[in-house]
Amino acid sequence: MVRDQFPKINAAIQKLVDDLNTKLAQGGSNFMTNVYDPNYLLNLTTTQAPQADNTTKLVTINFDGTFFDVAKGTNHVSKNTVFPARLAGMNSNQVFIH
Repeated sequence: MVRDQFPKINAAIQKLVDDLNTKLAQGGSNFMTNVYDPNYLLNLTTTQAPQADNTTKLVTINFDGTFFDVAKGTNHVSKNTVFPARLAGMNSNQVFIH
């Protein structure tokens, strides 16, 4: 099973990324995307800056993950009061997945 499925992992991840990129392109240039229902858009903004752990070689990205109710114009939760730290001279509006 491992020998059969392991080589397919790269293609599966690439398909997920491509599908997400397609959905994002359909939603315009913002961080709201239609995943399941056009009336409830998924908010892809982050709640804090990404964190890298050199011991595990993992990068943690915390997406907001709430759904925006288009008809009511709200996500039904309180506005975020904790914002990611910004570094002077650094681009802070792009996410790259490798």
